[in-house]
Amino acid sequence: MRERTASWIALCSGLLFLLPVHTYADLPEAQTRQILATAHRIIVIAPFYGTQTLLPNPKEESKLTSKQLAQQQQYREILQRLEKHAAHQLPACTAERTAFTVIPEPKVEAQLTADHFTPRDLFTDNGLLHGDTFPVPRVYTAQQLCSQLHADLILLSVLDEPRKVNGHYIYDLLGGLEHVPSHVNCRGAFYLLDSQGDTLYHSTYSVDQPLTTIAGHTYLFADWRDAINILIEDFFDDLNRFLPDRALPSKTSSPTSTR
Repeated sequence: MRERTASWIALCSGLLFLLPVHTYADLPEAQTRQILATAHRIIVIAPFYGTQTLLPNPKEESKLTSKQLAQQQQYREILQRLEKHAAHQLPACTAERTAFTVIPEPKVEAQLTADHFTPRDLFTDNGLLHGDTFPVPRVYTAQQLCSQLHADLILLSVLDEPRKVNGHYIYDLLGGLEHVPSHVNCRGAFYLLDSQGDTLYHSTYSVDQPLTTIAGHTYLFADWRDAINILIEDFFDDLNRFLPDRALPSKTSSPTSTR
């Protein structure tokens, strides 16, 4: 396993910082590059939140007051909107940032429905995180889907619930006491597998973005949505290092992104 650690930096307007990123692959880098050089068709599975929040839980819901239920429903609707946005953004970025042919979403959804699968079923433990640990793909299920759709690759991803972090102080051994402004956080794991079930590339990312406040009003949903966009772009920034020259040039989602 290779580990890349991005240093903590002070957050200021327009700047991002990334928490530690861990990457691994089942195959040697040279072999991975060779497989990617000959791959053409890719399945992109819609990202989802690997938490219990969007799963039915009648027992727990029965303990909530009507006000708490309303608040929970409102939050669930926000997560569903963010999931829908991520489900659109990931295949769009795959088509834009790589030379792979993305299998149309309706075909993928139709095959998942025929197999009685959801995106969660392509992961262990129903796609649920355990603490900060992301689930891993079910290799056989991924292989099966690639075979059915005649795909060379399959891209899977899981998101952790977005968070808002209030401003606070930290003590840095080099810089002393520093203030970290309020920001939003987005975490996700991406897995690129070939049709044989080998992991060609896997990486986890964490993006923090300053909270937008204008005239005392915060734009939490917009900031969470933008953080998802940056998370996806960061993945492709790294993936493109393994792609052949036929891949499109690397793009950056924001000129102020700090890697």
